[in-house]
Parts: sequence; C-alpha cells; structure tokens
Amino acid sequence: MTNYGNIVEVWFDMSQPTPKQSTEFSEIVRKYQPLAAINGRIWNNKGDFRSLGDNQIPSEALEGVWQTPASIYHETWGYREWQERKNPKEKARELLESFISVRARNGNYLLNIGPKGNGDILEFESNVLEIIGEWLTRHPDALIGSNATCFSQHSWGEITANNKNLYLHIFKKSEDNKIILHGLASKITKVQEDEVEKPLEWYKNDDDLVIILPKKKIDTLLTTIKVELAEELLIIPDRLVGEENDKWRISSKDITKAYNFIDEGHYYSLAKTNVKQTAYFQNIKDKQVYLTFSGKVNSEHNYSIQIGKKRVIVSGHQLLHERIGAFSLKEKDEIQSLTIKLHEPENKYQDMELIVDEIILSS
Repeated sequence: MTNYGNIVEVWFDMSQPTPKQSTEFSEIVRKYQPLAAINGRIWNNKGDFRSLGDNQIPSEALEGVWQTPASIYHETWGYREWQERKNPKEKARELLESFISVRARNGNYLLNIGPKGNGDILEFESNVLEIIGEWLTRHPDALIGSNATCFSQHSWGEITANNKNLYLHIFKKSEDNKIILHGLASKITKVQEDEVEKPLEWYKNDDDLVIILPKKKIDTLLTTIKVELAEELLIIPDRLVGEENDKWRISSKDITKAYNFIDEGHYYSLAKTNVKQTAYFQNIKDKQVYLTFSGKVNSEHNYSIQIGKKRVIVSGHQLLHERIGAFSLKEKDEIQSLTIKLHEPENKYQDMELIVDEIILSS
C-alpha cells in the first residue's frame, strides 16, 4: 500500500478470512490508500462493491455497485497449452454478449486472459481482444458511459442508455425481422443502426416501439440499434396500479424488487438478498394519502418509506400496526412511486426481511 503511488483499486481474492481479519485488511487500505476501492472478496461484507461469482451474470439489475469477474475461457484463469481455441470471432461475440448483459444490469465487467509464463499473450487471445475493441470503437457510446434502464427483460437482447439515447443490442433476431420495445413513453427523434446514417422503419403501438431490422447486418459481429429520444427517458412500468374508489391497492405482484448479494466470509456463501421494494401507481390530482401495510416484517428493523419527495422512517412494529403518512401527491406527477428499504442497514447487502401481502394508499 506504500510503494506504488496512488492506487485506484485493491482486488482481494482470499479464501475464508474471519470478520476481524477482513476488517483489519480494510483498515490497512483505508489508512494508506483512502481513495482506493476495495472489492467484495475481502469478504464479510467489508468491500466497497460486490464481486459476484466467476463469470456470473445476474438475471436482473442489482442495487449498488457490483462487478462480474470473467475469464476468456470459463474453464481456467491461467495459461493452458491444451485449452481449446476455435474461432476468435465467435469467442469475441460470446464475451461481448456477456459484457453487454453486465452493463445492462449496471455492473462492471472484469475480463481476464491467460498469458504464458513469460508474459507472452497468445495470438488467439490478442485477436479476440482486438475484435471486441474494434466493436467498441464502432459503437463508442453503446457501452462506455452507459447505464441500465428499468425496462423489463426482452427476449431479443439487452438495453443500455446513454444521455437521451437508447441502445438496443440484438442477440437473437425474430423470424419476422422485427423487435418490440415495451413501455417506452418518450417521444422519438430517430431510429437507426448505431453509427449508420440511414434511418430504420419504426412505428409506435401504444407504448410499444416496433422496429423493422435491416435485412443485411452492417455490423457482422453484433447489431446495435440506436434510438434517439426527443426528451428524457420515460418508461411505463410493467406493473402500474390504478386508483379504485379513492384507494390504491398494491399487492405482492405489483412490487418490483431490487437485489444484491450478501456473503458469510467465503466464495461459496454468496446469497441473494432483497434490498429495496418499489411499486408504481397512477395519480391524476393533488391529494394527501396514508399508507396501511399488511404482510411480514422484522419488528427489530427500521424501514424507510418514500413517496414523492417525502420520506418517513418507521419501525417494523409501526409499519405493521400504524397508519403511515401523510404523503403529498401532485397531479403533475402522473406516475408515482412508492419505495421501501431498510433505514441504516448493518451493511448495504442486508436483506429487508419484508414480505408484502397488501399495501393500501388512501386519504
């Protein structure tokens, strides 16, 4: 920590330290390199970001900062003379899909190769990296500096966003040569194959964007469609609760859950945790509402409940037995969100221990 100048990141890869050892290692880094980020494999939930399992890609976007450590060959992290090396373009496509999937879920992609003992990089691996680099050069904004979105999963591929542009990465083409993006409410300026000037045919069907893909791929490695928006990105949630008899009844199926992973101090202890729950509902006038909750909670936890700009902190006991509020709704905000998460958790990976049967919002 003292011989190399300013260090950006310290990437631990330990087997099974005790909580005390993880804390001690962390304190050494903090003392000598206070600006360095520490990865999750310092274990016992002491890292600045979560390191997932090798080559692991989660099924949905994760809350917080995280990383997938990947290897060019899933079988090994070092040089093996007998490693099977086939088509570099096929391998580049495989790794690029993984890279895109991680970025589409707001993660960082760490890619390992296996040089020889003397430091030489194999021609196959060099070719693979060059092919990926050439694709990134052709599509500079599709991944670098991009963010995840709140769109639901689509069978044809993945979605990233960068400023007012959406990037639709086509992993699998349909037989009718169309793709549908569900839930886009923003006005559209232009749809085109990324870095190709000729616009593509498209039309809106309610909140669905239907795009006619080019018959001949310009980019033979992986097609990415750029959707230029005329305004900020607005997504219609899949589950949007309407008002009935001056009330909103939110059930468990209306809840969108955000996840992370917690560990118990070693590689095989990563467990998925629910760290945030969100529901979306429609509103058409100014009013004040109160929240009534039924379900299961940990009575020893404190929970943060936010609607609009107002946030209320309540104990698990209060959430179960009291009417919470009031929260102010504004007519201009047609789609409102309700978010529940732990208030001051022991660590950012801690499970909420909250199950919703029903939430009622009423005046």
